[in-house]
Amino acid sequence: MPALPGAPPGSKEEYAMPQAETNIEERAAGPATLPQVNRLGFGDLRACFRQGLADFRGAPLFGLFFGGVFVAGGILIIQSLYIWEKGWL
Repeated sequence: MPALPGAPPGSKEEYAMPQAETNIEERAAGPATLPQVNRLGFGDLRACFRQGLADFRGAPLFGLFFGGVFVAGGILIIQSLYIWEKGWL
């Protein structure tokens, strides 16, 4: 750990971690204003799907690789539950 500025050499304070000053009441009160939540419509969902499809067309092997990883993980879970009878996995 780096030495703290102003601490005497060889003292415990030389390598002590600085403590952040926090006010618990301020943190517990939450944010001063709440964020505005917008409504979603089917047009938003279509736009998201279009952008996702464009991403997949740009790098299909990337999507297929991670899709395969999730499929293999699902098969492993089903196999552990039914074939190996290891429900705790």
